[in-house]
Amino acid sequence: MAFDPVEFLKGYSDAYNSRNPEAMKSFLATDDPRFAIFEDFSGDLLNGETYSLMLDSVADSTGEMSFELIRCDLFGDCAVIHGYQSLKARPGEEEEEGYGTLVLRATMWVSLAGDAPKIMGGHFSAFPSDDDDCGCGCDDESEGGCCGGHHEG
Repeated sequence: MAFDPVEFLKGYSDAYNSRNPEAMKSFLATDDPRFAIFEDFSGDLLNGETYSLMLDSVADSTGEMSFELIRCDLFGDCAVIHGYQSLKARPGEEEEEGYGTLVLRATMWVSLAGDAPKIMGGHFSAFPSDDDDCGCGCDDESEGGCCGGHHEG
């Protein structure tokens, strides 16, 4: 079976968009002790048990998820997916929720072993806005600041 990262990401998005936590969990290897997700906006490294509990709140979600694939590299029975994850407010919810579209950089390690591909680990970080030079949220624009001098300007 050839791995199709576009179809995999579409299936994961569809599970979210249908507000089905169990369908989302079917894409994740949360029972594997190596499972870990890091989300820079929470600052936490989440294990499978914690992430699984968080997914139970998917039924209350308001946005529509989609992915844009940048690249996928295969390494034996693993795939590393790089892309952009978008969470877009549904029409009419932009004003109520106070947002339009949230774009995240996403990197996922996917195990291709077993019956179906499963996400073993991931890193999700906010995409820098036009107002934010590096995306870390710091105000230090001096050379060598918290971002090691990666600021422009």
